[in-house]
Amino acid sequence: YEVGNTENTINFIKYLISKNKDSQIVIIWDGAKYHISKELKEYLGKINEGKEQEDWLVKCIKLAPNAPEQNPIEDVWLQGKEILRKYWNMCKTFKIVKWLFEWAIKEHIFSFPKLSMYASFS
Repeated sequence: YEVGNTENTINFIKYLISKNKDSQIVIIWDGAKYHISKELKEYLGKINEGKEQEDWLVKCIKLAPNAPEQNPIEDVWLQGKEILRKYWNMCKTFKIVKWLFEWAIKEHIFSFPKLSMYASFS
């Protein structure tokens, strides 16, 4: 998506639902205004309507504000930066830096122990 906004957030959730028809979806995110907008709350209310919270199709958990030590994405950035530090001598241009960073985070499966602070996952 070109920008982060309510419309694209709702479209992304619809995409997740289409790819996970038989599963509940848990989204853990920051406090961006479009993550807590009236329109998004109405959409989530509509798709979860009539269900108990433990049966919601989509459950959203907000990360603690101003707590990067609890945010799993910080681990992704850190690991990407560690790869750059390891191979800095090969990075002659910004294009190479960008490629290496993107490769590092796209080709890695991350484990996020921090997520256990928000929910238990099987």
